[in-house]
Amino acid sequence: MPAQIIGALDVERMLLSVDMRAKKRAVRRIYDEAQKIAEIASQMAPRDEGYLEKAIKVSPASLERARDELGRFTRTDVFVYVDEDMVVPTPSGKPKRVGDYAYMVHEWVTPYGMKNLGPLSVLKQMNSPYVVGGGFLERAADMRVDELVAGVADDLSEEF
Repeated sequence: MPAQIIGALDVERMLLSVDMRAKKRAVRRIYDEAQKIAEIASQMAPRDEGYLEKAIKVSPASLERARDELGRFTRTDVFVYVDEDMVVPTPSGKPKRVGDYAYMVHEWVTPYGMKNLGPLSVLKQMNSPYVVGGGFLERAADMRVDELVAGVADDLSEEF
């Protein structure tokens, strides 16, 4: 006696819909956490003129999902980064880029390196709940990683 399966296509559509909604929530969570990481990193970054703080950005700038030539959603990558090409005006009129000093600051300024904070960074530290100084991107990400992982896990398992 043959078995009759009723609603198999409906079940398949439902599972695809659940999968798409869960992925969309997870990507939104990742993007929101990236925004928080960028904000914290900006508060942790040493200050001279403030350009390094402004150069900490999230890519993509907005969360609009792109599609490929077949209409399928493409992979969404989210980055928190220092815009090294951001131009910094100088008194001499010869502009420099944030990238000219961002790596040195991130890697060599205390608490990651041996260089001390400058006077404006010390002042910023006095009014900050975070440790101001080198390693600001890594330290900010480390602060949020547990919330990010737990939130994405919740988003992906919520439907089941």
